[in-house]
Amino acid sequence: MLAEDSHRLQSFHMSCQRQILGVKWYYHVKNSDIAATTSLPNDNNITAKRRLVLFGHVVRLDANTPAHQILKQAVYVKSGHRPNA
Repeated sequence: MLAEDSHRLQSFHMSCQRQILGVKWYYHVKNSDIAATTSLPNDNNITAKRRLVLFGHVVRLDANTPAHQILKQAVYVKSGHRPNA
């Protein structure tokens, strides 16, 4: 994920929490105070967890599935080998 995408996701996450709590922008409440009040997980943690869930799903797919083959190819290339044709 790009840094800009992460920032937008974090902004959306905080605006939703503010809306749930009824905190207006002109109250000047810090994001850290909002996060402490809601005790919700950080949006980066949510994204990382969901990526791992998807990774586990793809790993367990049949070896002939295109998603599994692409994952194997990506691991092969990351380990320093040239990609197959």
